[in-house]
Amino acid sequence: MLFEDRGTPHTAEDTLILADKLKIEIRLLPTATPELNAMDHLWKSVKGRALANRPTENIDISADEACHHIIGMSRHQRLKAAGVLSDNFRLAEYS
Repeated sequence: MLFEDRGTPHTAEDTLILADKLKIEIRLLPTATPELNAMDHLWKSVKGRALANRPTENIDISADEACHHIIGMSRHQRLKAAGVLSDNFRLAEYS
């Protein structure tokens, strides 16, 4: 199961066909609820810690640094950064 916002890339017919082919169930988050998107919170953390205060001169290098930052985090750190451990995290209500 994959939770996504309602952005065009996530609702496009080709995306939905591929997800079905790969047996991935897509659940769309309610409109205007960015607090439910754990990836947005995790990305904010990565930007602030791994990529801040310097220009992106090469997207491949920046993407690699972001990935290494996430991989270097413990499971608990990733969940905390994503907001999943917050008392206000209510994604389970939409599953």
